[in-house]
Amino acid sequence: SSNRTGTSQIYITVKEGGIEEQLTSYEEPVSLIGFSPVKNEIMFGMSRGGDENTQFYLLNSLTKEIRKITTNEKVKHGWGGWSFDGKRITFSSNERNGMDLDVFVINLETAEKELVFSPGGYASSYGFSPSGKWLSAIIQKAGSDHDLYVIDLKTKESKLLFEHKDKAEYGKPLWLPDESGFFFRSDEGRDFT
Repeated sequence: SSNRTGTSQIYITVKEGGIEEQLTSYEEPVSLIGFSPVKNEIMFGMSRGGDENTQFYLLNSLTKEIRKITTNEKVKHGWGGWSFDGKRITFSSNERNGMDLDVFVINLETAEKELVFSPGGYASSYGFSPSGKWLSAIIQKAGSDHDLYVIDLKTKESKLLFEHKDKAEYGKPLWLPDESGFFFRSDEGRDFT
């Protein structure tokens, strides 16, 4: 990402170095960039006129074709991540009532959108497990106070992982390949993460 044109846009170059190629050239700044884990595709976000209603777009980095993924310009979308197979993305959105953030999954091949976590309040998706069976998410209760959940995407059942009395922040889980557990950062019971 670079703002050399006056707004943040997407550039790409090979890892070994070389000439950068500008992939987007909008008047509005691009707010997020997420590479597909398996294809030459990039998910990016952009809002219009500073309205903070970020919409998602899928960019093919070879053909430069861009496809809009979210369609409701009146709601906010927060990035969650790609599934490991590159077929789905997860995100949060205030679409249900304009206030609470819920967690959704979109199948990019069928454009089917599914509500998977609707606890009320401010929920954010932290991404998929390697097989795509689980999704991690947080609920931000106040400032830096989080509750960390794991959601079974088949049953939509969610499980609160840690009960805590004092404020605690939880970082995005990094799953073990066999999904028997994950690593994460937290400041629970400490001054620092």
